[in-house]
Amino acid sequence: MVRIELRSAQHRDLVASVEAEGDLYRVDGPMADLIDPSEPLLGLPSGRRVTAAEDAEEWARGLVVRFRSADLSAAIVHDDRPLPEDDDVVSVDAHLVG
Repeated sequence: MVRIELRSAQHRDLVASVEAEGDLYRVDGPMADLIDPSEPLLGLPSGRRVTAAEDAEEWARGLVVRFRSADLSAAIVHDDRPLPEDDDVVSVDAHLVG
């Protein structure tokens, strides 16, 4: 289960929340209409574009990338399968660098 909270960056008010578990998801809050489950987002941790219908938990984690602005920010507040910790190691496929 993943729980995401979307907050106003200036006032820290909760404007929407998303809970996703398996194939199911729920969007709640006074501004829940800001979140479009059919919008493909950068899925985390796979990096592929996903919608809520394709993979609800991965899509929900992607909201932290989608909503990171001076106005709104999303944060993962609970995750049964958290993303791996950053170990400062970056590998690049030589074919991609060119």
